[in-house]
Amino acid sequence: MTDADTRDEEIVAERSQRAQDAAEAGYDDSAPYGYLKDGVTPRKKPGPSKGTPKPSAPRTAAPKPTRKAGPRAKASAATPDYREAVAGLLQIPAFILASAGRLNPVLEYDGIAVAVATPNIAEAVNSLAEQEPRVAAVLDKILTVGPYGALLGALVPLAAQIAVNHKKIPAGTMGTLEPEALKAGLLGEAG
Repeated sequence: MTDADTRDEEIVAERSQRAQDAAEAGYDDSAPYGYLKDGVTPRKKPGPSKGTPKPSAPRTAAPKPTRKAGPRAKASAATPDYREAVAGLLQIPAFILASAGRLNPVLEYDGIAVAVATPNIAEAVNSLAEQEPRVAAVLDKILTVGPYGALLGALVPLAAQIAVNHKKIPAGTMGTLEPEALKAGLLGEAG
């Protein structure tokens, strides 16, 4: 026999001696932690010692609010009106195309076409959003641009009017006026 075989036999003998000692001492697989003082009830698995923090419970999301049933539910879940927001969004390409008309006159006509079609497109998109919640969800994501969206919506018509004043785009694009009409309207309101 080799030294390795001798060591293996020693390990096996030692393990079987331990198992025999445990059996003589009353070790039972059904009570790995021993028995209580009554000698019948097995001890439970030891828990954390006193003073150690308990493991935190897994985090769960807050429960979703339940929806009310009945006629009130439909009234409170009404789809917002997207017409104004969609029209404001369409002002951007109309302005860009009308401005690019200085380089290519066809683009100016495209910008005017977008501006003329904007009310009908906004109405159609709004109607679709009322029927399809998925469309409404997409619009909510697109139109939720925070305060920058409102600022952009206010600046685009101003930029368009300035472009008309400098004869960069034609009057009437996106509700712009001829410079003389703008002046007359302002003087008429002031007087």
